[in-house]
Amino acid sequence: MKIGLNLYVWTTELTRDFYHVLPEVKRLGYDGIEVPVGTQDERAYRDISSRLTDAGLQCTSITNVGADANPASPDAKVRARGLDRLRRAVDMSYVLESDNLVGPYFAAFGVFTGTGPTSDELKWSADVMREVAIHAQQARLTLSIEWLNRFEIYLLNTTAQTRAFVDSVGQSNIGILYDTHHAHHEENDVRSAIVKDGGPTITHVHFSENQRGTLGSGLVAWRETVEALRQIGYDATDRWIMAEAFNKDVPGLAAAAHVWRNCFESPSGFTEHSISFIKQLWGYDG
Repeated sequence: MKIGLNLYVWTTELTRDFYHVLPEVKRLGYDGIEVPVGTQDERAYRDISSRLTDAGLQCTSITNVGADANPASPDAKVRARGLDRLRRAVDMSYVLESDNLVGPYFAAFGVFTGTGPTSDELKWSADVMREVAIHAQQARLTLSIEWLNRFEIYLLNTTAQTRAFVDSVGQSNIGILYDTHHAHHEENDVRSAIVKDGGPTITHVHFSENQRGTLGSGLVAWRETVEALRQIGYDATDRWIMAEAFNKDVPGLAAAAHVWRNCFESPSGFTEHSISFIKQLWGYDG
């Protein structure tokens, strides 16, 4: 198991302005970071990859899509645009030497129809994810799709729903991103969600508080979460635990994720606290 830091507590775009964070992340004992993949060109991602190598850090990558590239859209042209955009995210992940492209990219973030998911929408999305997964196999990349709470997306809102969706995609390199923030909102039983519903299909984990702040300061059932992850053998894998918080001062993030207050002292404070918190939870020495 590896411990990493999702960069949303600092930025949604890793530019030179944030390269100073990398050696500090390494000094604190993290194994790597989660790099947002957006509109930067290939040269930018190559530079990031070089900086990560210099800092001795590994990475995963994270992306999402909007209404204009929605894999669940009834419009075939929109779905095709989503497929193209996600193929590019896979390619940039390869440039970054990421081992896992994660996020809620199975559907458009913050887009709602006023009703629940239809069988057609689930099929359209699964068809796109299948093509993305096949493309990702060439890059030896895992895809971990992140189900979200009902206020952010409607297609997938629980671990069980996402397990069924992943099974319908039918590719060996696609799995579930289990996020403790969303689980706090939507799951009735953390142990059952992880052990029974997710099991080995969980290929990535975000540790994030219910209020997106300091880990351990909110309502997330941390002990039960860790015990359940141990039960499925997650600690014996080469997968990641990523610490995640959202920062209202990051341009574009506040409006998209409805973050109107910070529930942590500072980005640097969150970064320093989270590694200690996670290691203490797991009794982790190295």
